[in-house]
Amino acid sequence: MRQPVSSRLRLVRSRTLEEFEYAQSMAGRPVKVTLINPDRILEGFDREGSQSFYSSAEEFLADVVAVEREIVRGLAEAGCRYIQMDGPSYTRYVDERSIAAMRAEGDDPMAALGRAIAADNAVIAGFPGVVFGLHLCRGNRQSQWHREGSYDAIAERILQGLHHQRILLEYDTERAGGFEPLRFLPKGKTAVLGLITTKTGRVETPDELKRRIEEAARAQGAAVEEQRRLRTFGMLGSQATLSMQKGEYARAIELWRQVIELDPRNAGHNLRLSDALVGARRLEEAVTTLRTAISLGGGPEAHRRLAEVLAALGRNDESARERQLYRDQRLQEMQARAR
Repeated sequence: MRQPVSSRLRLVRSRTLEEFEYAQSMAGRPVKVTLINPDRILEGFDREGSQSFYSSAEEFLADVVAVEREIVRGLAEAGCRYIQMDGPSYTRYVDERSIAAMRAEGDDPMAALGRAIAADNAVIAGFPGVVFGLHLCRGNRQSQWHREGSYDAIAERILQGLHHQRILLEYDTERAGGFEPLRFLPKGKTAVLGLITTKTGRVETPDELKRRIEEAARAQGAAVEEQRRLRTFGMLGSQATLSMQKGEYARAIELWRQVIELDPRNAGHNLRLSDALVGARRLEEAVTTLRTAISLGGGPEAHRRLAEVLAALGRNDESARERQLYRDQRLQEMQARAR
């Protein structure tokens, strides 16, 4: 249920600070503190009933951020080094019923998601030495079913957009989906997997937990390998282009072949390899490479280049056929654009 405010927000008393100081005085190790995140507070805000104090949700949210920054500053000055923001509101952006409700109220869910991320980042900005985590869940108060939906739709924006060093993800039921979204986890950020459920009385076995951890590691490992492949691919392509510009055709041929090994179904890579082969006067190899480009959908340009290489080899009949194919395909493209 949404509640109206009775005044502008301000920090009167930091109970969180009092609780931290007490717990730290009793504990023999560092104490973690949790705060509710701004977007979750906004969920409970009655906009219509608060018009006397706030003209918009954004105005209210700005005050929430300011108050929470005061709380965080007090905790940091008191020696707190781990603060976790609880962000259950993030799962409303993957739950179809919640998304429909937001749209019915005139909100754009993806714009609201961006606003939530910006607010969370604003709360934690400028506190060196403090580790921040953000916890996402689908709700379990009194074992109630609150939301469902995998992280896929928001994973990239959440994992790469939030500045928190740790993202704590609920993964204890099927309604959380699979581990594939972990592919968006950037280097230097930690994903904490919530695998042990509080929703039922059943206790997971060690083998079950081990299996799920291995599944998550495989998903993350596949993502790391893909990132490595893309970095390698980009680096090789740049080096090959530079070698072509310098007239170092043998080196360019070697590099383009490495690129093709990483991405073998790309016609453009074969076209560029053919340029290097022509530069090195390895024309027969260029013919083979251009035919490969054509088979991969290289379009009229591949036929035009092949016609030129065949003409250079004195294979004039074949060259004429390729030129005709080039003209036919160019005409088809122009007609398609005209429609």
